[in-house]
Amino acid sequence: MLVEKHLDIKEIRQHVLSNPQRKWTVAEMAKMMSLSPSRFHAVYKDVFGTAPMHDVIEAKIEYAKSLLLSNKRYSLPQVAEMLGYNDQYHFIRQFRIETGMTPGAFRKKNQ
Repeated sequence: MLVEKHLDIKEIRQHVLSNPQRKWTVAEMAKMMSLSPSRFHAVYKDVFGTAPMHDVIEAKIEYAKSLLLSNKRYSLPQVAEMLGYNDQYHFIRQFRIETGMTPGAFRKKNQ
């Protein structure tokens, strides 16, 4: 858990990208900067050119790729759970949107 201190937006982004297994929310990130969620979203998008939750999803998918390729024993439900998804089908949909293929197809293609 983060120490109760106010971080700048670059520190927050680095923390988010370094911890893809965590269930991030815009409200949580905004609180770290003492901003409202809507203001945080606007500032984040201005600074990085993308929405904060898009960064979260991209970080999760990149981590998922490494999990899928590094340890074939992990089932899709296990990978989804390790990434903080409550629903493996939500994970599969997001993975397909980001990569153009399902996690299973990605694993099979990259064996």
